[in-house]
Amino acid sequence: MIRECCMSLLLGGSLAAAASGQTADELLAKHAQYLGERKLDGTPVHQLELPDTEDGEATKVFLDAKSFLERGEERFWSAHGQSVQYVTVYSDFRQAEGLTQGLTLPYRIEIRFKETQGHGMTAITGGQVLAIDKIEVNVDLPEIRFARPKANAAKTP
Repeated sequence: MIRECCMSLLLGGSLAAAASGQTADELLAKHAQYLGERKLDGTPVHQLELPDTEDGEATKVFLDAKSFLERGEERFWSAHGQSVQYVTVYSDFRQAEGLTQGLTLPYRIEIRFKETQGHGMTAITGGQVLAIDKIEVNVDLPEIRFARPKANAAKTP
């Protein structure tokens, strides 16, 4: 099961393995490293490390040990010459309304910013929480919502 979850994360649901001429196992061996089990907010998770092709920093992904849902990720973000480590934690998983099976989504997403304190110590220095009340799937929307906005007539002084 971990193998299938890794492939889903690596390939984003695409057929990249077939397109690259590599087998799924070759892609996993080259792009994912299993780091073992640990706990994330008290929940046992499998920890994987995936390379980030954009900046070379690795992303750690945490999969729930029982359900294999993605429980979180840890990565670095760089801007203006500074690198910030952050952890995203997904929780409060529920089935989306309107579906009888299949789509389980996190209704709480927490982003925690970490700062290195020295001597290998880190501290949470801030963050954000997104709490979702409702997710609706396949909702009928009027076509006008997808229409191109009308240009405003040029105003003359």
